[in-house]
Amino acid sequence: MRVVLGWSAPPYRRGVLRLLPALAALIVLVLTGCGDDQDRTASPGAAEDPLAAAGSQAQDAMAAEVSTVAPTLESAYRDAPYPRTVGEVVESLTGAGVTLAPGHEVGGYAYDPDAVEFVLCLQDADGAWASYDTAPMGVRDAGATGGCPSG
Repeated sequence: MRVVLGWSAPPYRRGVLRLLPALAALIVLVLTGCGDDQDRTASPGAAEDPLAAAGSQAQDAMAAEVSTVAPTLESAYRDAPYPRTVGEVVESLTGAGVTLAPGHEVGGYAYDPDAVEFVLCLQDADGAWASYDTAPMGVRDAGATGGCPSG
């Protein structure tokens, strides 16, 4: 009679059991690599350029303002002739109930009488700007410096 003192896996499972430590090590290696989404192109400890961030914030602010001002003006102009010049747009702001944020101004305007649509550009004192086109009803272009482009 044969006495078995310990458990032993059948011969066909011994190969699988020998692979378990390697498989566990592989899983640990894969999991330690997951979630490491750090940008390796930037040097460690490098901060974002504060001037670039400020320019982007100013550009975003201009885009947000022109996105509300232009549709408001378009609604106001439906009952009267559309302005033809930047000066006429500036004069129409108060009558349309529009007050620009401090330091912001109308920097450009182009009216298409055939389509009865316009492009309005607002800019701030530091040159951030955004233009809005009423044909597709959206921000057309924007920039952090240089003010509204001419033409």
